[in-house]
Amino acid sequence: MSETREPEMPDNGIVRMTFQDYDRFLEVTEHLGTPTFWPPIEDVDLMEEDPEKWILFACHLEEHGVPPKTKEEEYRRKTLRGFINRHLELCDDEEEGNE
Repeated sequence: MSETREPEMPDNGIVRMTFQDYDRFLEVTEHLGTPTFWPPIEDVDLMEEDPEKWILFACHLEEHGVPPKTKEEEYRRKTLRGFINRHLELCDDEEEGNE
């Protein structure tokens, strides 16, 4: 399948997508040229209210962001990673097809 599927989000707030779809997403967004930043904690709190809306954006920032330069940016990155870890579940293609 050459097309990226939309991530699935059951009622528990966890977005599921395959490793293959995640890799495709990263390939597509790698050369967008959009600036990345480490969002303030308040912004991550807003993302928590609608994880399905924000999870791919958060992954883009995490995967393509420049390394943190300050302790504050390190903390922001850690907070963003926590959001991603709570709301993104990557699975094999076989697992996705069985559910």
